[in-house]
Amino acid sequence: MGKDANRAKLAAAGLLAAGFASMALANTLWYSAAFLISWKAVLAANSPAAVARASVWALAAKAFAISYAVSQASKVPRGAAILLLAPAADRVLNSVSKKTKLSKWQLSGGFGVACLGLLLSVVATTVGATAALKAVAATAGK
Repeated sequence: MGKDANRAKLAAAGLLAAGFASMALANTLWYSAAFLISWKAVLAANSPAAVARASVWALAAKAFAISYAVSQASKVPRGAAILLLAPAADRVLNSVSKKTKLSKWQLSGGFGVACLGLLLSVVATTVGATAALKAVAATAGK
């Protein structure tokens, strides 16, 4: 009985690792797309002069607020995507775990960190590019 209980715990832990990896991927894709669409909406909703006067971080805060608000309405579809991705993530984690001798939790944690890095890169690049364009426009206008 003890061995069966331990196997059940290990199996559940494996599925949790796959669920975490699935959640990291689904949320990275969702929030990257939501931020980019919200960013475009924020820029389109303001006149070029208003965008030129505003801080890029103030614009980013508006885009984040829109992304967050929309994300609350998308929890069910994102949850479904996570559930659909979990079996595939489990297969990938099993395969990579056998090849690398790393645990599924180590792999899913590393994948989660990589997804967070990707999301931060999308945001930083978008905000940075807008700041650079604003600086060029301000210099050209003088």
